[in-house]
Order: sequence, then structure tokens, then C-alpha cells
Amino acid sequence: MKRTILPLPLLVFAAVAAGAADLASMTDPAFAERWAFADDRAPLLSELAPDSKAWFFHAALLAQQKGDADGARKILRDALRVLQPNQPHSRPQDPDLRELWRRQALLDWNAKDPVLKDRGEVEELFFGSRTSLTPKPAEVRPGQSPAAVDDARILPGGLAGADLVAGPFRPLARRMGNGRCAAWWHIGPKENSDAPGTLDLIAQHYLEKPDDLFQADELERRLTVAQLLELHGRLAGRKNALDRQDVPIKLILRKLAHGADEDPSDPAVRRAELLRILDFAEVLETPRARMNVRAPALLRLLELDRSTGAPLDRKRLAAYLSEVHPSLLPQPEAARRNRERNWQGVSYSGSLQEKDVLSMPTPEEEARIVDELLSDAFAAGARPEEFSDWVELSHLRRLHAEVRLLAGDAPDAAGARGVLSAEEFRAIRDRVELEWARDNPRDFAADAPVALRVSLKNVPRLRVAVYDLDPFNAVTEVGADVPANIDLDGAVPTAERTLDFAGTPAMIRHAETIGLPELARPGLYAVEVSGGGLASRAIVRKGRLRVLDRVGAAGHVFTVLGPDGAPATNAVLRLDGRDFPADERGEIAVPFASDGAPREETAFVRAGRLACAHAFRHEPETYRLRLAALLPSESLVEGGEATMLLRPLATVAGAPVSAAAVLSDPAVELRFRDRDGTETVRRPAVPALREGEDVAVRFVVPARL
Repeated sequence: MKRTILPLPLLVFAAVAAGAADLASMTDPAFAERWAFADDRAPLLSELAPDSKAWFFHAALLAQQKGDADGARKILRDALRVLQPNQPHSRPQDPDLRELWRRQALLDWNAKDPVLKDRGEVEELFFGSRTSLTPKPAEVRPGQSPAAVDDARILPGGLAGADLVAGPFRPLARRMGNGRCAAWWHIGPKENSDAPGTLDLIAQHYLEKPDDLFQADELERRLTVAQLLELHGRLAGRKNALDRQDVPIKLILRKLAHGADEDPSDPAVRRAELLRILDFAEVLETPRARMNVRAPALLRLLELDRSTGAPLDRKRLAAYLSEVHPSLLPQPEAARRNRERNWQGVSYSGSLQEKDVLSMPTPEEEARIVDELLSDAFAAGARPEEFSDWVELSHLRRLHAEVRLLAGDAPDAAGARGVLSAEEFRAIRDRVELEWARDNPRDFAADAPVALRVSLKNVPRLRVAVYDLDPFNAVTEVGADVPANIDLDGAVPTAERTLDFAGTPAMIRHAETIGLPELARPGLYAVEVSGGGLASRAIVRKGRLRVLDRVGAAGHVFTVLGPDGAPATNAVLRLDGRDFPADERGEIAVPFASDGAPREETAFVRAGRLACAHAFRHEPETYRLRLAALLPSESLVEGGEATMLLRPLATVAGAPVSAAAVLSDPAVELRFRDRDGTETVRRPAVPALREGEDVAVRFVVPARL
């Protein structure tokens, strides 16, 4: 078997045994927990080995937290003298101590007169070299606690040579000019967008640079919706107001959209999303922003209500009509002049709307939708005068007359001839309509009865044909979402019947419910209705599969859940023309990608009479190994046996896996350096790896460490 050596990351026992104690105390979660929750942390220092890195670190941190700057500086100087005997006057080489040193430098920088103090040392500590730092101090109030200083993380000023800044002190300035970063710095990790002062810093930048546009850089993309709205309020009315720019509006719309764990096809999820967008639209001031956010949100919410059979919200319809662009509707002359003045130079912008959240139909389609919404309002009892402030009254009266005619309202039918011309009256009477109701569900439970509603007019005989489709062939040919216009040429209906509506007057629009007992079993069906020269088709899915995937030690592992939520042991997954069956646990193993690069794939899954498509990222077989070690300093007795605990942490394609599953015949190599500089290498025996257990390695401690 292949022998795997686990090299401890430069685990060199040099100069003093306290170095090993650091490894234990700096990584001991129990000590970290006691330290974090202790009311008085000073007694805990006695648990640490004197003159160890852990003792210096926690002692200096405690002094900073108590505001004892002199004490913290003395402890840090002692740490350098003990831990860096060859370089006692240089910067700390240890990253933890260097971070404390920088914190202290920031405290000193703010405590002294910036003109009198020596900036060179502070610049070198902060930025790694003596660069040109403006003498303006960080905006930290006198007497502010070290913790608050750490949270503020603000240091205004310019800096030549941005490439010199690294780590948590990397600048977030976006614009460069003549080799100099413009305006501002953010001290602290970029991820900390909620650090106090961050929003002040960003707002100050845009107020000082009114020509700068919002770029949505890494920090600004991390701002919460509340922070973005607060920033919008601070910049309102100015040249660079956020609602005058596309980028911040699109960023906010994306953050207001449904979450990754929500189903966007769920009407409740979509409704909540649109209501959040409407709340956001209330703070927008520019006509262009309102047109491209509020108007689409209102329209999509009205459409959603219509598609789910919810009653029409007439107030919402009126709000939409007050926002819609004047070119889309016939309007009263006074309203047209007023809105043309308000909307001058404003148009719908495809670039402003976030396609995944909001989208607008074409102007022609929007006008048709508005007429349908007005017709629904009239069918619910509204009068034309309710909307005459926004739509020309003659147009409203023609729509109202048509609605009453189609409803079979005889008194209004007589009056309709005074509103409609004879040609319009005959066109309505002779028109044939056949369409599925908008609120028909597309998915049904596997054992649920199926019934669909259809809207008819002037259709004396209706043919109903049911096609039992092969779901696996359908999804492999057209994808996950099988369209209603799927090609059925040559297909033979599994059931067919004719319904008679000859007794219904040609002028009347009527809704009928068609029961479909033929759709008793789970599967995928096409239901086609035809009559009067028209035809319409609906796709019905009874039962649904869900696919879960994860990365295992040998490849991707898929679990197909049936309609009952249990793993489907009869499932088969097809990928690149190859079929992978499920095992007795319902798991399907698929090898890693063979070409060494991840790629997006679509797998097709079937189980019984159900099938679906599943998109996933096909990862290559890449291994990573890290090693954590724990060695108590008390065990480092010369000539004695010490025990070190090792915890190998393995990942495959970025996913954690058991080290025992991917390592064979592991070995450990330890390197020791004594006081004379002589190096010794030992390879102690390693017990067998077991899942979930640490590895105990025993060795004899060399002399003169």
C-alpha cells in the first residue's frame, strides 16, 4: 500500500519547550471559552506557561482591554526579547503578536499629536514599509476602548503604493490617480461590512466625490438591505443619489429577491418578494426609478393575483395606472399633459430592471394586460368612472360594455349598442374563445384527483384528449420544464371524449371544470382541448422527484426522493449517455469529472413513472490534507515519552471526508533542533486511522532541546 507521510507544519522544537505549549494553549477551545466568558481574566494567565507566546499574547491583550497602554507595550517588548532573541528590535514575526502590535500602534497613533509623533514606525507596522501616510489621525474618540478601536477600523488618508498594503490592512479604495489611492481606507477584513463606521466611510466618500458612481465593489456588495437604504437616504437629493444610478438599484433588487432555499414558483414566495420591492419603491424619488421599480412590481403583483384566482385589488390597480407611462394607454387630455410633463425624458430601461426579479412586458403586451385587469374589475362590479382619472372614459365604457355582454347581463346588453358600434358588437358575438384558467395548478400530488378549469365562448362541442407521456424521454429531449407545445405528432391519445355546450349562447363566456379520472397514476400528461377552430394544451405532472447531491470520498453521491419523501431504490441517473442505478439505500454513486476541471452538468433521473432533470457542478478529483496537533508542554521531559494528538482533516473536491477513507498507511515525521542547532528526525509508529477518532503518536523527547 502507498505510504502517506503527514509532515507537521514546521513543528520544530527549538530553543525552549515553551513553543510547544503555545500550540496547546493557543488552540485549546476550553481555555478560549473560559477566557471569553470570564468576568476577571487576570487569574486565567496563571494557567499559561510563563514566557510562552500564549502568555505574552493574552497578557498584552488583557492590558489593551484595560486601557493600560504602557503595560501592553512593555509586555510586547518582553515578548520580542524572549521569542525573538536574535531580532529583539524588529517587528513581531508571529502573526498573532503582530496583530496585537498593530492594535497598540493604532492606539498610540490616535493618542498623540499627529504632527509631533514619529509616523515612520506606525507606517511600517501598518503597511510593511515606510510609506507616505497623511498626518491625519484615525477618527477614534479619545478614551475609546481598544475593542471599539478595533471595531472602528477607519483611517482616512491617502497612501502612495497601494500594492504595499496586505492582509487585513488592504485598502478598499476603488479609484487610482497619479499613483495615489483616492480618499479612503478601510482597516479590517473586507467581510466586516457591518463594522461600526463602515457606512459613514462609504457615505463620506460619495459626498466628497459627487461625480463618483456607485460601483458595488466587494465591500459595498456585502452591505445589507438596511445599510443600502440608509446610504440611499444620506445621499438623497444629491447629484449622485442612488436612485439616479442603475447599479445600486439592481443590487438592492437582488437582495430583496427570494432566498436560495425558497421556491420562486411558490406564489407565497413570489408575493412576499414583490411586496418587499414595493416597500423599497416607496423611498425612490426619481421618476425613472419609480417607473422601473414600482410600476413593474405593481403589475407583476396584479398578474400574480390573477393567476392564483385571488380577488382583484382595485386600489392596487389604480396605483399601477397612476404610475404607468402615458404612451401605453388612451388617457384624458388633462392627465396626458400632466404626466407627459412629469415623465418627460423618462422611459422603461431594460438595464435598470433586475431580470431575475422584475421584468416588463412589451408595451403592446402591457396594454393588453391592463385591458384584462380592467375587465376583471368591471366583472367584479367596478364602474368605468373609477378609473377615468387615468384612462380615457370612452375606452373604459367600451371595455365595460363588452364585459357585461360576455357575462350575459341583458339590461347592459341593450345599452351596449349605444357604446359599441354594430361592427364591434358582431365581432364580440362571433368571437371564439378557448383557454385554460390561469389558476389551474400544474403539479398535483401523486394520489390527488385531477380537475382543470377552462374558459369557453362560442364553442358548442369541446374535444378532450389525454396523452400519457414518457416523462424520461420528455425531460431528456426538452429539459426540466416540459412546455405545452411539446411535439405530439404521431402520438395517440390514451383517452378521448367530447363535451356538448350547444345550449350556451354564442355571446356568453362561461367557465367549465373538466374532471380527469384518466390521470389516476403518477406520471406526466398532456391534456388537449379543442373546439370552434381553436385548441389549447396543458401539461400536468402527478407526483414529483427531488434530487439531493453531495460529494463523497469516491465521487458525487445522489439520493432521489420519491413523492412520499423516501429514497427511491429503483431510481436511475443518466449522465453523458451512461446510466447509474441506485443501491439498496437509494444512493447513486457517480465518479468525479475526468478532465481535471469542474463543469456544469445536467443529469436526468427516473424512478418508476416519474422523471426529472437535475443540474449540478461536476467536480474533479482533487484532494487536500491539513493536520491539527496538540502537544502539552508538561510532557516534554528530556528522555521521557511524550504523546501528541493528531487530527488529520481531509477534503475531496472541497468537501470534508473521513481521513481514514482517503489515507493508506500514514506516517508521521518529527523534526527536532537542539540548542546546538543539530537537527534530529524521528518517525514514530502511527496507529490505524479510525473515523471520528484522533491519532495518538508517542515519541521519546530528545535531549538539550
